[in-house]
Amino acid sequence: MRRQFVDKKILLVSGGHGRAVLREGYRKPLVSLMGMVLLVLLIACSNLAGLLAARGAARQREYGIRLAMGASRLQLLRQSIVECLLFTFAGGALGVLVAAWTLSTLLGAFPPDAELRQVAAQIDPRVLGFAALVSLLAAVFFGISPALRAARLDPARTLHGQGRGTVSAARDVLRFRRWLVTAQVALTLVLLIGAGLFVRSLTNLGRVELGLKPDNVLGFSIAPKLNAYPAAHTTRLARELSEAVAALPGVRSVSAAELSTLTDNTHGTNVTAEGADPSAADIRVEYNRVGPDYFATLGIPLVAGRDIAWTDDANAPKVAIINETMAHRLFAGRDPLGARLAFGGETGAPPDIEIVGVVRNSKSAVVTESEGPFIYLSYLQYPKLGQLTFYVRAANDPTLLASSIREQVRKLDPQLPIFDVKSLRTQVNDSLVTQRLLTLLSAAFGGLAALLAALGIYGVLAFSVAQRRQEIGVRMALGAEPSAVRRLILSEVGRFLLVGAAIGLPVAYALGRGIESILYGVHASDLWIFAAGTALMAAVSLAAAWPSARRAARTNPMEALRSE
Repeated sequence: MRRQFVDKKILLVSGGHGRAVLREGYRKPLVSLMGMVLLVLLIACSNLAGLLAARGAARQREYGIRLAMGASRLQLLRQSIVECLLFTFAGGALGVLVAAWTLSTLLGAFPPDAELRQVAAQIDPRVLGFAALVSLLAAVFFGISPALRAARLDPARTLHGQGRGTVSAARDVLRFRRWLVTAQVALTLVLLIGAGLFVRSLTNLGRVELGLKPDNVLGFSIAPKLNAYPAAHTTRLARELSEAVAALPGVRSVSAAELSTLTDNTHGTNVTAEGADPSAADIRVEYNRVGPDYFATLGIPLVAGRDIAWTDDANAPKVAIINETMAHRLFAGRDPLGARLAFGGETGAPPDIEIVGVVRNSKSAVVTESEGPFIYLSYLQYPKLGQLTFYVRAANDPTLLASSIREQVRKLDPQLPIFDVKSLRTQVNDSLVTQRLLTLLSAAFGGLAALLAALGIYGVLAFSVAQRRQEIGVRMALGAEPSAVRRLILSEVGRFLLVGAAIGLPVAYALGRGIESILYGVHASDLWIFAAGTALMAAVSLAAAWPSARRAARTNPMEALRSE
């Protein structure tokens, strides 16, 4: 073990880019969100390109007249680009306002003590500049094609009105918009399935068996070390405070621990144990130092042995309580009670900590942690104790005890800081705030993408119905039923869905594999989520296509034929 420790490398990480732990913890979620933002941007850009293409086709006669009257092609090109930029600036200004409001709202969703609350609520000028540059480039890139088409018009052919050139251009635009809509369907399907994965993950997290009972439990922390308390004084204060709080009306039990529960705080070390299975004689475990009645207060069942007692102090032999996973791993098929263990691995130190109890597995640091070996020590035997988190189980709403508890702390030491006063249920909810935010944002992006795709489908079908009005009139004059006309228009949606699904489903699977590590209990190949996303996309597409199909079915054949 000593050789393994000496052989380990020391990694130096630059602090110039902020805290590495915070950056690494939020890297994958933020990268996932940036990917979703990119997909929404592509959908919005394809919508813009389709609208500009349709607008250019509708204005071809106007452009032909301008060219015939002496306007230069450069002027037409400049006019089209300026119009595109006006759309961009107007949308960008609105986006900045929405972004500023959204940022403050999202940060406000995090608990006050969350590390992410350290992020400034103002939009960084560099981020704003980058977003503006990307929006500008996207607008110019997707808007340049209609502008070039307008600049290449032949005035003589265009002024024929419904001539072959104009009809051909309209067909080209329609074909172009159909491909854009197909791409929108594919990208939207990716976003909807991604949102479904996050929703399923959050649902699974809400159903996790914590191994403890968080309801009706209030937690609060004190830090006697800030007042220069020695460890002996801290343990004495902890007992006096526990007795004082336990005497309050409505209090059922009180206990304390060095590390607070479900706040992503852990201690870890290697241990060896007498009589342990040789294959697991030296394992790494997590541990916490707790006080009397800790398991009864948090609702963690005691399987065998006894709880920590006030007599387990600095003058008594060292004791420990282990969870079931550690008991099974170290003492498979044997009774662990009375066995001794030592911290630090194979250091030669004789095992001097006696196992006096076994408890059920419970979540200690985060809700998503796996069931690993865990040791509970007595904080009364820790010579460097400086901070404690107390837990109070009440008969009713535990937050009603907050003012009474503060008063008891002030009686013992008016200068002693008390902080993180919250119910354990609130702490559980706060520990899931990142997953909840990811789910909310992914669902919002999926909904926005579905709305944009619906607009694109509606626009292309409305344009298609307008271009095929005479064809539809001929069909109805020859005896076609309105239902057949509706099916004719809706069949285009079927093609969008089939091709979009063929492209989007494999991409969604790849996305699921990429974010699988930040999901809980969800696999990238979850067929139910893929089926639900596809069904939702189909429903959105049909809803967007129905007005155009109904309008086509109501076409008057005589009016359509006379329009020729």
